[in-house]
Order: sequence, then structure tokens, then C-alpha cells
Amino acid sequence: MGNTNKESWNKHASRFYHEGYLSLDDVDFESYDYPTDKDLNIIGDVNGLTVLEIGSGTCNCGIALARKGAMVKCSDISIEQLKIGEQVAKKAGVDITTACSDMVDLSFAESKSFDLVICMSAIGYADDFDKVCAEVNRVLKPSGRFIFNTTHPVIACVGATELWPEDNADPNYSYVGPMQWKWREEDDFFFTTYRMKVSDYVNMLVKNQLYVKRMEELFPISPLPADCDFDEDEIAVRTRFPSILVIEAIKITV
Repeated sequence: MGNTNKESWNKHASRFYHEGYLSLDDVDFESYDYPTDKDLNIIGDVNGLTVLEIGSGTCNCGIALARKGAMVKCSDISIEQLKIGEQVAKKAGVDITTACSDMVDLSFAESKSFDLVICMSAIGYADDFDKVCAEVNRVLKPSGRFIFNTTHPVIACVGATELWPEDNADPNYSYVGPMQWKWREEDDFFFTTYRMKVSDYVNMLVKNQLYVKRMEELFPISPLPADCDFDEDEIAVRTRFPSILVIEAIKITV
């Protein structure tokens, strides 16, 4: 994920946690403006499963699964986010373990040790999705599942002109590569995310023997929550184009 993102998330960790609504009851796919796992049932019953959350941030999704009976380990590049997550887990009365690590390097985990690996709204920070898939394959048990979500490549290119023109992002769907942006214009730090096409995600998964079982393209729910941050123009765009891509893949050894 790189040192820039590591330093930026360490600076942003407390603000992100205190300004956002991070539920411990369900796994969300970016925000509660979109369907959650309660709606999609893509993660399903995790009672008794070993679960690794990579790019966990403050561990809210991992904690939600721990509350449902999973044995959870959360990893993230930001130690400050993990510290918050450990405190939140303690207050919630659940046991999780943590590891400070980039998602392209899961060397803290033994091979074939997890039933499920999840990555919620963080895969776009990985500068090498191929390496992520290789590591996920290694740590998954046979028939284990990898579930992740990311900004939909379609909204990334549409948003370049209609939602975030100030970021000067490439508006072409064919663009694959880095994109730098700030959470707030006044911040003295920035984040780097990496755009890919839908076919790139699928092909790299398959290359690493992770076969797509299910794919969802999410639009905002209706009616939207009262505290939704979207203005009318953004709602108009997001109801026309899918905003979130959710993929479930299964490890198949051939």
C-alpha cells in the first residue's frame, strides 16, 4: 500500500473514526447509503469460522463478524487505526487479534489457516492486486472464500468529470493506475488509490485460483438515509451508474 498511505491513515485515523458511523452490527460495503450484507447475504453465517480482515481500518467489520461467532484477525497498514479497533473490540466485549501489515504481505499468517478473507472498501489502496490475490490464496483453506468491495470502475471514470473534477483524474474507463486525492482540501497529506477495470479484477483472481462465485454492482438504497451526504447532483449520477463493486471468490485447487 506504500508509506504515503500508511502515514496518511495514521494521521487520519482518529478523525475518520469519530466522524464516520461505523456499525458493529453488520458488514457495510462502503457506507449505509448502499445495501449491507444483511441485504445481500453474501458473507452469510460465520459462526465458528476463522476470518481474516485485510485493510481492516478500525476493525468494525471484523468486530461485527466476531460478534456473530467468528474467530477474527484484523490487519491494516495503519497502527493508529488498529489501536482504535482494539479499543472498540474491548468495549464491544469481543476478542480479536491484530497485525500491522500491508495487504500484499500476509506473512504473519500461516498457509491454509482461514475459512474467509474479507476486505471492505480498502482493496483500492493496494498497489499490486495480483500479489494480494496470491497471498489470499496462500492463507485460505481449500474452498475458502475471498470477499471484497471496491469503488466501481464505472463510477471512477464518470466521477472524474461529474463528481470529483478537482482531483484531475483520468475519465477513461481504460485507465489503469494510481490516483492521488485528499480527504479534505486543507489537508497536508494525501492518499493514493489504484484504478482497475472489472476484467482486471476477475482475471487476477482466476490467475491465482480464486474463482468468482458472485458479483454485485451496488446502487444507493431508496429511500436514502436522512443523514446521507450526497447532494441532488451526486444522487442523480449514482442512481444512473453503479457505485460499488462486490465480488465473492472461492479458492479452488486444481
